[in-house]
Amino acid sequence: SLPGSTIALTTPDDDLLVITDANGNFTADLEISGGENIIDITALLPDQKTQNLKLSVTYTTAKIN
Repeated sequence: SLPGSTIALTTPDDDLLVITDANGNFTADLEISGGENIIDITALLPDQKTQNLKLSVTYTTAKIN
C-alpha cells in the first residue's frame, strides 16, 4: 500500500478501517472464527483509486509438530 491509504478489512466476524503509515504499512487485530476465514481487504489510495484482495487464513488450535 501507499503511505496515507485507507485500508478496509472485513471478515464475517469483524470490520475495521486503518490508515497506512509513512512507509505504507499497517497492522490490525481482527476477530476470526475457527477454520477457514476469508478476509476482504480494500485499499483506498490517496489518488482515490482502489485495490482489492481476498486473503484466506485458517485458525486452528491443533498442535503441529
